[in-house]
Amino acid sequence: MPRAARGAGAPLRPLGLGESTPGPTVPQLRVWTKVDRGAWAEGSSGQSGAPALREAEGTGEGGADEPEEGIATSVVTGEGLDELLAAIDERLGKADEIVTVVLPASEGRLLGWLYDNAEVVDRKADDETGNVTCRVRIASEKRGRLLARLGTQGVVVR
Repeated sequence: MPRAARGAGAPLRPLGLGESTPGPTVPQLRVWTKVDRGAWAEGSSGQSGAPALREAEGTGEGGADEPEEGIATSVVTGEGLDELLAAIDERLGKADEIVTVVLPASEGRLLGWLYDNAEVVDRKADDETGNVTCRVRIASEKRGRLLARLGTQGVVVR
């Protein structure tokens, strides 16, 4: 196991977020970097990258027989980056909501607010009415602010 893995929780301790900190647990995602070189580059099976990671010994938390879990990445080869982004998105977006908002053309300021405070997943303009329909992914803590801004006449939320 690489030396860095033994102290992986160290950066959290000064923030009061270490494993032994009382209170709610902090979601963590272990990411192994530079799997294209060094100890991770070739496992005992002769395969590279992530398979070598699966064969690595554990940190001692679950015993030496238990493989270390995490996402193996390499910026050089691009290995694991899509998986990493998907895992981050899944963890950060668990409480997000998808809403559909129909805005009159006169609500450009509100449309800008949506782009600044949410993820506009889809946007379609109706040429006949001038309305803009947006499917928006918004964090649950921002939904109240969105609803407050939608007090404007002519705005529809589905």
